[in-house]
Amino acid sequence: MPDGAARELAGALRGDALVGVNGATATARAFGRVWGPYRVDRQERLFRLAELADPAPVAGHARLATEEDLTLVTAWLTAFLDEVALPPGLGAAAAAFRRTAAGQLMLWETDDGPASLAAASGVLAGQSRIGPVYTPPARRGHGFAGAATVAATRLALGWGAAEVVLFTDLANPTSNALYQRLGYRRVQDHLVLDFTD
Repeated sequence: MPDGAARELAGALRGDALVGVNGATATARAFGRVWGPYRVDRQERLFRLAELADPAPVAGHARLATEEDLTLVTAWLTAFLDEVALPPGLGAAAAAFRRTAAGQLMLWETDDGPASLAAASGVLAGQSRIGPVYTPPARRGHGFAGAATVAATRLALGWGAAEVVLFTDLANPTSNALYQRLGYRRVQDHLVLDFTD
C-alpha cells in the first residue's frame, strides 16, 4: 500500500475502535502518524519460499495433529502466544480445535513424543502462510522446529499453494536464520503498532 493510501485509510477510519496495525515498515508508520500516538509492539520480517531445502536429518517423523492431541496443541499454542507477547484472548483452544479439524497442524514426533509444532494456513489466492511454529524450551536445539516447518511447507505445497510465506520476529535471530536455511527469502520488514497506550 502506498504511504499516501495508508494516510487516507487512517483518516477514513478515524473514530473506529482500532487497537493496532500491522504493515510494511514505512506504510505502518505513515498510518500511525495520522492515527495518533502509537508504540512499536514488534518488528517482523516477511519471508517467501524460494526453493525448499531439507534440514539436516532429524530424529523422528512428521504427522498431522489429531483430536487426541488437542490438549497438547492448546497448551503449546498458549505458550507460543505468551512467549511472543500476543494477547491470550486470541483463543488458543478454539484455534487448536479449528486448525486440527482442518488438517493444518503438523507435529514432529520422536520416540519421546511430540517435539515441535508447525502450522500451514489454508490456501487463499494461491498463498499459504506458515505459523505458528513452536517447540517447548526443553526440546529446542535439536532441529525439530526446522523439520516441522519443512513438513508444514510440504503440506501447503501439496494443497497447491503457489506461494508459501511466513513472518518472523526480528528480535529472534535463531528463527530468522533457520527459515533462510530452509529456502525462505526476505520480502520486506513489517511493524506491528499498538494504539492502546
